Amino acid sequence: MTDSEMDLTILLKQRDKEIAGLKANLRATKAQHTADLASTAAAANDLVAAVKGTAHDGTTADIVSAATDLAVLLAASVDFAADQSDIVGDAEATEDHETAADVVKANDYAVNLGAAADIDRSHGDAGRATEMSHEDAGRDAKSKSSHEDAGQDRDSENGHEDVAGLVVDSNNISAVQPSAGRTTAPSTLPMNPDSFVNVAKTEEEIERLANLVNAQGIEIAELKASAVRVAAEHLFEIKNLKDLNDKLMKENDALRSAAEEMGTAALTKASSSSDSEDYERILTEDYGNGGLDKEEDIVRDMDDDVKIGHVETDGGREEGLTTSGGTAQDGVPKEHPKIKSNDEIDKEALMALANIIKNEPQNYTDEEERAIKEGKEFYMKCKASKTFKDVKCPDPKVKMKTVHLDGESLVIGMAEAVVDASFEECVAYDFIKDSKERKAKLGKKYKAIETKKVNDHSQLYLNRRSLGVRGFSDREWRSFICWQKEEGDKVCWTVYKDTNLLDNDFPLSAGIEQAKFGIARAKTGIACFPLTSGTVLASAMTTWMFQALPTDKGTPQCRVTFAARVDIKGSMGSVPNFVMNHFSSNYANNIIDIRNKFAKTDDEKDSITRELLAKVIKNEQQTYTEEEEKAIQRGKEFYKKCKEGTGAYELESPDFCVAMRGSHIVGDSHGVGIATTIVDASVYECAAQKITDLNNRYTMKSLKQYGIVGFTVKNINNHSLYYFSTNDLGIPGFAYRDFRTKVTWKRETVDGRDVVWINTQSTDDLTKEHPVKFGHIVGTAHTIWIFESLPPLGGVPQTRATLQTQIDLHSPIPNTVIQKLGTKFLTGASRLRKKFDKTNEIDKPRRMKIVKKLKDLKVSGDTNLLPLFDMIRATVGAEGGGKSWGMISVTLRIGFEEAAAYFWDVDRLQTKGLVREAANAGNNFELEVKAKESIKTTLQSFNVTFVSKMRLYRADKSTLVIMSEAIKERGLHSLAREDFAVRFCRVGKKETKVNIVTRLELGNELTKAAAKSSARARVRVGNQAAIYFDNLLSSSEANEEDGRRFGDQLMSRVKEMPVGGRKDEVVKEFIAQNRAMKELEKQNRFVKTMLCAIIRNKLRRRGTNEGEVGSLEEAKGLEIGSALKVITLQTLTAKHAVDEWAHQYTEVQEVMSKYKWFRPLIETIAVNLFKNSKIGLKARVTFGAVTSMTDLLTDVYVTYMFRSDKKYGYFKASLASLVVSIGLQILAVYGQNKKLGMKKVVREWIPILLGYKPAVDAYRVATGAKQEVGVALDPMVEMTAMKGIEMFAEAIPGVIIQLMAIASSDKDVGTSAWLSVPVSAITTGFASATISYDWDTDPAKRKHLPDFYGYIPAKASKRTVVFVSMMLFTAGMLLIRCTTIVLLGLMGGSWAFLYICADLVLYMLVKILRGDFWYWVPMGGNTEIVSSIFIRVIVKIIVDFTSIVQFRHPNEVGGVYWLFGLLLTMVSLPVSIYIASPYVHERAIDIASSIVKYIILITTLCFAVFFVNIERKYWHTFWSTQRSKDMSMAYILQDESDEIKFKVFGCSRHQWVSMEGEVKKWVALNWAKWEEEQPEWFDDMRKALVPVEFIPSDGDARRRESVRRASVDAEAEGGLAGALRASIRRASVGGADSGDIIGVGGGKAKVSSVVPLEDEVGSD
Repeated sequence: MTDSEMDLTILLKQRDKEIAGLKANLRATKAQHTADLASTAAAANDLVAAVKGTAHDGTTADIVSAATDLAVLLAASVDFAADQSDIVGDAEATEDHETAADVVKANDYAVNLGAAADIDRSHGDAGRATEMSHEDAGRDAKSKSSHEDAGQDRDSENGHEDVAGLVVDSNNISAVQPSAGRTTAPSTLPMNPDSFVNVAKTEEEIERLANLVNAQGIEIAELKASAVRVAAEHLFEIKNLKDLNDKLMKENDALRSAAEEMGTAALTKASSSSDSEDYERILTEDYGNGGLDKEEDIVRDMDDDVKIGHVETDGGREEGLTTSGGTAQDGVPKEHPKIKSNDEIDKEALMALANIIKNEPQNYTDEEERAIKEGKEFYMKCKASKTFKDVKCPDPKVKMKTVHLDGESLVIGMAEAVVDASFEECVAYDFIKDSKERKAKLGKKYKAIETKKVNDHSQLYLNRRSLGVRGFSDREWRSFICWQKEEGDKVCWTVYKDTNLLDNDFPLSAGIEQAKFGIARAKTGIACFPLTSGTVLASAMTTWMFQALPTDKGTPQCRVTFAARVDIKGSMGSVPNFVMNHFSSNYANNIIDIRNKFAKTDDEKDSITRELLAKVIKNEQQTYTEEEEKAIQRGKEFYKKCKEGTGAYELESPDFCVAMRGSHIVGDSHGVGIATTIVDASVYECAAQKITDLNNRYTMKSLKQYGIVGFTVKNINNHSLYYFSTNDLGIPGFAYRDFRTKVTWKRETVDGRDVVWINTQSTDDLTKEHPVKFGHIVGTAHTIWIFESLPPLGGVPQTRATLQTQIDLHSPIPNTVIQKLGTKFLTGASRLRKKFDKTNEIDKPRRMKIVKKLKDLKVSGDTNLLPLFDMIRATVGAEGGGKSWGMISVTLRIGFEEAAAYFWDVDRLQTKGLVREAANAGNNFELEVKAKESIKTTLQSFNVTFVSKMRLYRADKSTLVIMSEAIKERGLHSLAREDFAVRFCRVGKKETKVNIVTRLELGNELTKAAAKSSARARVRVGNQAAIYFDNLLSSSEANEEDGRRFGDQLMSRVKEMPVGGRKDEVVKEFIAQNRAMKELEKQNRFVKTMLCAIIRNKLRRRGTNEGEVGSLEEAKGLEIGSALKVITLQTLTAKHAVDEWAHQYTEVQEVMSKYKWFRPLIETIAVNLFKNSKIGLKARVTFGAVTSMTDLLTDVYVTYMFRSDKKYGYFKASLASLVVSIGLQILAVYGQNKKLGMKKVVREWIPILLGYKPAVDAYRVATGAKQEVGVALDPMVEMTAMKGIEMFAEAIPGVIIQLMAIASSDKDVGTSAWLSVPVSAITTGFASATISYDWDTDPAKRKHLPDFYGYIPAKASKRTVVFVSMMLFTAGMLLIRCTTIVLLGLMGGSWAFLYICADLVLYMLVKILRGDFWYWVPMGGNTEIVSSIFIRVIVKIIVDFTSIVQFRHPNEVGGVYWLFGLLLTMVSLPVSIYIASPYVHERAIDIASSIVKYIILITTLCFAVFFVNIERKYWHTFWSTQRSKDMSMAYILQDESDEIKFKVFGCSRHQWVSMEGEVKKWVALNWAKWEEEQPEWFDDMRKALVPVEFIPSDGDARRRESVRRASVDAEAEGGLAGALRASIRRASVGGADSGDIIGVGGGKAKVSSVVPLEDEVGSD
């Protein structure tokens, strides 16, 4: 690192410390101010009580004490105000400076502010107490006298503490700290002891003092007012300090950016904010003192304890609400004020105003009454107008129209919508104009917002905004707003009308800078916001009507309607009417905002309905009729019979947390289905859910899924209803079944527990109102739900839910069908459990208790079962005799102690078919575990019981191990034994590597497949744990790899979705369970519907499947998600598609920039959908294979026809083209795969010979296949090379042959021959444009080479224009060049040969002279000489004929030579015509002249269109002189990322030989770090690119890598011998080829390396 870089690093670290210190001071100051103000107010209130209590009968000492307290408090307030004024002035004076000295000043401000706020600071002398009032000298004298008089009745030895917290003794008055948490010594006020003796005998002075105290009520009021002013000044000063901090942070960011551009690696360490062990190590290296210094520790503690938020100037802190902040030194918990969010502040203000609107009567002035009256009349005229036009609104749920009134020229906009809120909330939301939400739109929607409150129902409002029309000035509206309710409280009006009442506070003077008025406003406290230059004062009249509607099943509803007339006041009437009409129509955005603000989803509305019913069940006493009582009694009897039923048999439950079984009631021929589960909710919530579930919104959308084709619900009362349904059994030939039932619920208390019964039984009621339809069969059903309350678990209420049902379909249906239908019906218990699942809330406290114990666990050396980790590889296997084994390695995103606690809590760790129970828990983490497993084979089922001893111990500081050994092994049918071990290794703060090993002996009765399935179930718990902890990550904790796992998890859920399931429900369930997604969806409501649309994977949106959307934002999500499918079909890979899709929607870009894990999630989903779509990857590969094979066959057929027609010249040319194409492809594939052995090479040759090689390449690229170890090029480069060969050897010669045939023909040429030429040219142009487009839009290329890739714009329409113009431009260039060759060829083959050779010689000469001869592909050895010449010649010829844009890359011909070749091709044709005219047939000249006349013009035009539409910052790449070697060396010289630097090894060594020493030194310094950290990019393929001599020779790194490469080569040779040689080589270096080495019984055992989950347990 250079000295300048080191200085910059040190400066940045210092600046980081300063910033942290400033933040700490700001937080400490704000907390101190709050405490001081609260103390002041409390002391004042206490003083009032003390004064009242001692006014007539108090002792002299009490009176003196109270007076003294008041004097001290008032003096402190005056001094504090003076100090604050000085500080504010200083802050304003330094506000515009951004130097480093500001940090020191800011610290001083904070110190001064904190000192001034402390009312307990020393005042210096006793006279300080009497300086409290400079306005009243008499009061001053009385106060002083009171101090003297007080001493006469004081005991000279014993102090007295008064109610205000002052300690008075004979010499001093001390102010006691009001907060118990303070530890500083109380300050003292020295007093004269003699005065106590002299004044004690003066009774008149005592009487006068008593009168003085009685008069203190007024002064106490003044004290409170002073405290309020002080609070405002506090917050104002804090705002100034925050602004200064923000400026300093901007300066810091600029400094950091400069440092990053210099590429210093130290900055990465200096700027790291991780709390992991790696971060502590980096800090130790940077500071050299073993860790953070004391000051930085304090700052980090404060960062951890205090949530940093916006400091609001209007009470943004919530009094009385605090957050825990650790423990102080004296043991008292530290508490910090809770900072409210902007949403919370807005919500409180809205609810406060809504309460006023609802409950408080208002008094209106005559002016306000007139305004309301005018507004109503205006609204009624608009409503009654016959001249209107419906207008399409962006929100389909908002109706909008334009209205014209007689005699008026301006258009009036009207809109109407129904809002999911009370009308008081709607009125309040519209009335509050200065909310945080609206202020956040400043600079976007609004230029300025100002309000001035008149009273609770009226205010003055100023807003300035842009019209959004280029060339028009900003408009400003100044309005008087007033709301008024009508009698009956069902309707409220809000009227906006123009006013001039703001002209004094906001002058209409123009041309004055806003900044000057801003300063004046801050200093004087008077709003000075002038009408700025160029702003036009506009006019508007608006009336809102808010009408309360009946609730929608408990959800409040309000109809909101408004009419608005807007005049934007164009000068001299220059503003067109369509602009004003457009603006009036856009005014509907206000009503859209209201609807979106309160819009509730169907789930939210259903929850409101459920909560209301739950309250009824819990709190309201119900009166039951005799019939209803009998119904409940029949339900209880049915429950008892089912419980006592015979012939019970287990039913396979889709939810392992729900037990399902069948049974028979004695004397009844019909079976009964029974389901039991535990629900994390109260009995009232469970009962309310099942009742409302009969006809809630979710049910309405899911009828088809449950086979319901129609239903009717009719409420009888709060506890009874009728439910009639028509069901499709799903069995072909069976008629619909009608079920007519009556539902009744009842709550009881049994043995101190709440129990709710829901009885559903068939009834004959309402047969006339609802007759049975013809052809339907009436079935009978009896269902009983029993909800029994259980003790809460982890603070979460628990309920045992039991469902018993008996159905008679009145048809002879096989038992298997009945069981299937019964299981489907019993899944209602599973839906109920999942609805209220709170596993995370229950499990976390349990885990934390275990973690707390683990902290004290000492290291022990018990390693009996550790060899299992080496004996079994990461897979699942089985053998005869019921023996099986399994191992899995996963990484959990949680601390290793919490991961161990998760597995130790066996009672909560359940797996399908396997239930574990803990018993006989011992000390030191030992317990006995009993496991029950149900194993099913083809012929029978086995119930096996395992009993084992489970122990947990700490192997070392970063490793925990759980061991379980069988101690009792007898099942019902066979001996059984289970051993397993789990190892937890800490990787990072929230990253743990887990190895799970299991070994089973289940007995000879079990088949091999059953034993293997049992082992798989045990290791699958690792996958479940990974998903569990992934779902606990917050949106800020998740990283890119987590995003990919989120995507895999969602797609796995979709794949496992049962037949008839809805993908939307899968997405919603996934979001509800994943914390990161839940947080993201809360901030961006469109995400849920967007994901639903993506998962549907449909080209067209289907409204019937999408259901209702709650807001415009959710509708936008559907639009965004539906677009991805179309884009995916148009791009090369799913990642390309996601990148292009994101560029088209700013909403997606914002989410992806904020949440780095969101893009990988979408990419993973897109890849999976693309692979499985019928018109996705499968269609593309199939189409590619068919077309490429057809192309090969047609080439062979044309060649054959040339020979049959005895056109031997064309036959030879065509045959040569075909042979050269296949030969070059075979040669390229050999070079690509030669290191992997001939077996691999031959396999790759087969697609070439059969003609479907393009399809194979497309599949690899589209699926994101990685470059294999030993392969020369990645899949995308290989595909480009194959396309280039086809263009070089087939496409270009094909066009030349066709043109030659036409030009040399003596006969008239047919239309088909003429058409074949442009078709061939356009086909080649399409292939060329596709190559350029795919490379430029590749996200990885744009990330790694942003200066070259990215010229294709983000806008979809521009991308289309660029692609089409690029395609036509290439086709034109091909025709021009081929025509030139044809003309020269007709003159004689030597002319064409000379032309081509001269161009190639010039090109190679330029490359050699510029030192750019070596081609970039690292072929190695002398091969690079041949490959450089060969490849550069082929690329040059392709560029000459096609001008393919991608090949302007410095690695190919380079920008400047690409442009030279383009101009040379353009000029060559006219020159060739001139030379060939005397020698060539006239037809050929005519063809060439036509191409010059038309094709060159069109080609030039296409190139111009292409050039204008690409991103301008990439224009320079078309004439760049950068060489290939310059770009290769730039990887090392200009980039700070090791991943990017490593790309130098993907380039020929000849290109960076001049800096080989630096590269070798860089590898030597970092190799050990890469092997330790194992970054994702540091894989075996990249390792193989590094020359062995570059790998450090110290240690065994070079030897291990040499052995690894030799193993790969040996395995590539194939066969038993190769595998044996590889095994021997690996064994020669011990554990070098796999994971960690751990001690076992004095020796060493190798732990298997981590493998992907799908490779471990995904297949048999």
